[in-house]
Amino acid sequence: MAATALEGLVRGLAVDLAPVRVKLVSAGPVKTDMLLKALPEEYVKMYEEETLTKQLGKVEHVAEAYLYIIKDGGVTGSILATDSGRRIA
Repeated sequence: MAATALEGLVRGLAVDLAPVRVKLVSAGPVKTDMLLKALPEEYVKMYEEETLTKQLGKVEHVAEAYLYIIKDGGVTGSILATDSGRRIA
């Protein structure tokens, strides 16, 4: 699903389901053993070049994003991107 569509979905659900909080962590490519086995090295390098940080995400980054977004009771209708800036690059 396109990022813009996801934003609309999350915001719409937040309005429709209030006071239930709706949040989304949008992870980009994450450097895992499975990804490294599945993709040729040139694809991994291509993904890295498409990010602002020139590196793929780490599992720890995604986990920390989930912990933050779950703990913060004031957040709803929001998307937290953990994509090393790939979406805006």
